[in-house]
Amino acid sequence: MDSIPDKPEPEIEEVEQWSVCPICKQPNPVGTPHCRHCWGASLHAVKPVTTEELEIIMERERVSSRRRNLIKIVSVSILAPLLLSIAVFLSIYSFTDLILAPPPTLNSNPLPGEWTMFRRDLSHSGSIDSSDTQPQGNLKWSFIPLEEELATVQTAMDTMMAEKDLDAVLATSKTSNMLSFPAREPLFPDYLDVSTTRGLYSCDSEGSVRLESGIHSSPVVVDGIVYFGSQDRYLYAVDADTGTKLWDFPTNGFVESSPAVVDGVVYFGSNDSNFYALDAKTGDLLWTFSAERSNQSSPAVADSMVFFGSDDSSIYALDAKTGEKLWEYKTGAQVMSSPAIANGILYICSLDNFLYAIQADNGRFRLQVLVNATTSSPAVEDGIVYLNSSGNLFAIDGKARNWPGEYDIRPWWIQLYAWRLAPAPPPTSGYLWNITPRLRLRNSSSSPVISNNTIYTAFDKYLYAIDIETHEKLWELPFIAGDNLRSSPALGNDVLYIGSEDGCLYAVDATNGQELWHLATGGAIDSSPALVDGIIYVTSHDGKLYAIE
Repeated sequence: MDSIPDKPEPEIEEVEQWSVCPICKQPNPVGTPHCRHCWGASLHAVKPVTTEELEIIMERERVSSRRRNLIKIVSVSILAPLLLSIAVFLSIYSFTDLILAPPPTLNSNPLPGEWTMFRRDLSHSGSIDSSDTQPQGNLKWSFIPLEEELATVQTAMDTMMAEKDLDAVLATSKTSNMLSFPAREPLFPDYLDVSTTRGLYSCDSEGSVRLESGIHSSPVVVDGIVYFGSQDRYLYAVDADTGTKLWDFPTNGFVESSPAVVDGVVYFGSNDSNFYALDAKTGDLLWTFSAERSNQSSPAVADSMVFFGSDDSSIYALDAKTGEKLWEYKTGAQVMSSPAIANGILYICSLDNFLYAIQADNGRFRLQVLVNATTSSPAVEDGIVYLNSSGNLFAIDGKARNWPGEYDIRPWWIQLYAWRLAPAPPPTSGYLWNITPRLRLRNSSSSPVISNNTIYTAFDKYLYAIDIETHEKLWELPFIAGDNLRSSPALGNDVLYIGSEDGCLYAVDATNGQELWHLATGGAIDSSPALVDGIIYVTSHDGKLYAIE
């Protein structure tokens, strides 16, 4: 490395005393008012030095100047590559944060008077503004997917058994690993599915068995047609006005996913591990995609891509027209939650205890927030993500991002902080607040509705209204039957509609929490209602689809 030449030394005049400039360190004859070299300092208060002292000062300054120059060279050679690396990293990090406005393409946001997907739209608003007449709780029609489904009954040695092509078995005494009941009493037992313990059934002591598959799928309504899935492994299309079946499509597993209907195509998942796209008018198969395990998550369609979660722990993005996989993001556990999408970002929960924010166009990770395991689906309002989990209502900044290595570093940082060896760690990225309406902690699959600066949500057997600014509880409405509300409320014209484990659909005044009316079905309701043209559509565990006006 070439040595840096020293500054040229000024010639020392034959003067007995000197004033050394405190700024540029150059000598000036005594009596000079300002430094004649830099004109930057007054020399009136500078103590004069002799010629011998000046030579010592000048030599010391030469040594200091060389040292300073060497430090600068070494510092630049070390810091320049480091700063360049940081700049490149931040540029890449910022570039991945860039979300461009998508072109107008296929998406499942509804037109007025439609309910095209689970929770109605991409942000999972669960609400609709309409001038239509409010439903008054009168049954318009009900549709039974299985009109005649009788099983053969056999009796032997005080045991009655009924079997049907649903992997189901019923017995009136304990035989092998099957459920049993006394033969002398009428029976209305829960349907026992040998493989999954889901569904509903009823029989009587005279030997007749009516197999009625419970329905978990929430209905959607598009162009006068209601679409929903059933535990009998079919997806149905029903005339919204008359309740007449238009077509059905068989799968090889329960259909618990709620469909999404976009541009004449029905998208839905099945527990047979397949994801389907059908012609909405005819029910003809357009394409299928096979995941590794069952699909209970309800899809969302945005920017000509269809998104859903799977029990194989993955979040999938497929080409909506061809079914080709565009990207896959792996979480740590089953994904039974349904995706919400806002501002180009997909939000979904996994049973690995995290809420994930994924860039929808390319599947890049943005944010994860610890919220505990939940099957509840998030809702997005003004960039804030709201969700229920383990008795808590969370609010998450939807635009936030984790800093690199946050969840790897945080446990160590917290431990060092506990030992008083480090300052307190910064708050978790994205976390805004959470509240617990009641101390009793239970998980909830119900998703919130946000409207008029109020959050409406269900925990345990209560429906709550919570002020979005103060987080104060405005009102609560208890439900008598069951211990958990699984249905997500739908909101229309300041009226909430929600199903309950007692088999009733309730209409509740959103302003004060007063019940307006209820209508009883034959089974628990954990699906979410759809409100279109003044009609409520809801499914029940009694195996029926209801239209209520």
